[in-house]
Amino acid sequence: MWFQKWLVCSFNDLCLQFATARGTIQIDRKTADGKVPLNVAVINGLNNSEGDAEVDKKVTIPDWLTPKNIYNHFGNQPIKFDY
Repeated sequence: MWFQKWLVCSFNDLCLQFATARGTIQIDRKTADGKVPLNVAVINGLNNSEGDAEVDKKVTIPDWLTPKNIYNHFGNQPIKFDY
């Protein structure tokens, strides 16, 4: 059993390292009340026009970018950008 936990943990660490190395963009949204995400986020994984990595870049998230809209998009429901 300890081996299974170690294997899962190692696999997750490996996946995280692979995803980070493969150009994944991480969006870290904060909440004021622990439930509703704010429209301000910190993004990692972007490069500026000179090719340098932007670390902890603060951005405003558009209203249409929600987990529900992304989930529905993969269920063949188009995202409505006009809010």
